[in-house]
Amino acid sequence: MLYTLTGMEQAFVMHYNSPRFYCELRDANLPKFTAVVSGSFGTSGLIYITIAAAGYLTFGGNCDGYVLNNYSARDPLATVCRVTIAFSVLMTYPICFIGFRDGVVDMMADYIKPETKTSDTFLNSLTLVLLSLITVTASFVTDFGVINALGT
Repeated sequence: MLYTLTGMEQAFVMHYNSPRFYCELRDANLPKFTAVVSGSFGTSGLIYITIAAAGYLTFGGNCDGYVLNNYSARDPLATVCRVTIAFSVLMTYPICFIGFRDGVVDMMADYIKPETKTSDTFLNSLTLVLLSLITVTASFVTDFGVINALGT
């Protein structure tokens, strides 16, 4: 059950983008946003619980927290699942990064002009600098637990 709760927490990690999503919602109002968020979180939660329960029911108490680790590396369906998870991580990274970049821009708000922080040149330059820092850090940090511990 612990793995299910951990998985659900990861499913909802995008909370810091909520204001952006609200602003981008057509005819935005609180009841409409609440309905969209409730439906999205509910669906995501059900998917995570279903997958976690299926893994636990299949492998019992010996189930690894990452369910796909329980399957053979030669299992073609497990391989398809691993590829789709890699694709999902690759495609959702920009959503995480935009939240990070916007946070950095907000921290710099006292040091830059308001019109500068929305200019394409500034945002593109900041994106290049931040992605470079992340890439260099990722090249030298081999224990992801260290990075993950910084966020808790």
